Amino acid sequence: MYFYDPSPATAESRLSNVALAFEFLSSASIRPRNRPSDVARGDLKAVLRILYCLFVKHGKGQQQQQQQQQQQQQRRRENVEEDHQYSQPVGGEGEEHIYAN
Repeated sequence: MYFYDPSPATAESRLSNVALAFEFLSSASIRPRNRPSDVARGDLKAVLRILYCLFVKHGKGQQQQQQQQQQQQQRRRENVEEDHQYSQPVGGEGEEHIYAN
């Protein structure tokens, strides 16, 4: 079980909360380059680095994943259309049907 202080009054309790947050980030495969003490002190650059890591992991990554899925679906549709085009019988009535492949 994880314990955190919902309203930290001391620097030690703030650091403990931030260290817990870093553990959660680490379990989500996000490795910030700064230390929990930097964030607990209120270092703006440290906080922005963490936000950027989250954005790269979840925001931008999801957009790219959606684009890739759409491209794959489009390619599948094109392949199905090509397969359908080539599987049409060749030859007239009464003749043996030859399938072009």
